[in-house]
Amino acid sequence: MENGSFYSTEMDFKIHEKLQYKCNPGYLTLSGAAEDTVQCQPQGWSSQPSCTKTLGTPQTPPLTHKSPAGGIAHGVLASYKNGSWVEYVCQYYHILDGPSTVYCHQGNWTEQPTCLEPCTLNVTDMDSNNLTLKWRREELVFLHGDLIEFECKQGFSFLQTAIPSPGRTQCDQGRLNYPKCAIQGKAIIFLLHF
Repeated sequence: MENGSFYSTEMDFKIHEKLQYKCNPGYLTLSGAAEDTVQCQPQGWSSQPSCTKTLGTPQTPPLTHKSPAGGIAHGVLASYKNGSWVEYVCQYYHILDGPSTVYCHQGNWTEQPTCLEPCTLNVTDMDSNNLTLKWRREELVFLHGDLIEFECKQGFSFLQTAIPSPGRTQCDQGRLNYPKCAIQGKAIIFLLHF
C-alpha cells in the first residue's frame, strides 16, 4: 500500500471481513485519521484504502504592521488533509491581494494571498518637506492605491516639475514619495526717490 501499511498479511478475505490499515507519518486516511478499517463486500472493499499527504499550516501572515502579508488566517489547524481550506482576512487598513481562500490540493497549497500595507503619514517627513495635507483628516492612514494630496506651507511652493499635479502622490504597499516644497523666491523691489 502506498504511503501506508496493512495490519494483516493475509491475501484472501471473506465477505464482511475487515482489514485495518495505518498511514505513514505525514499522511492521513480519507476520513482524516492516522488509521482506518475497510470491509470486504461482494463488489469489493467498502472504500479504497488510501493515505494522502497532509500539509502543515499554510503561511499565516504575522500580525505586524511591517509584515508584507499583514493578515490572519481563520480555521488554522496543525495539519490539513487533501481538500481542506483556510480563509484569510487582512488586518484593518490592509487590502487583500489574491484569493481569500486557499486549498490543500494533492499535497500543495493553492496560491496564497498577501495583504497590502497602508501608508501612515509621517509628520516629521511632512515638516522637512514643508508640506501640509490639502484635505483635513483625523487619521493619517491611507490605503494602498489611495491618492494623497499635499499643499505647501505658507511661503513655500512646489519645486519646478513637469508633473501636472506635483502635490499628489499615491500609497504603494506602505510606501509613498513625499513631494518637496522650497521657499518661494523673494522679489526685490527698489524704490527710487527723486
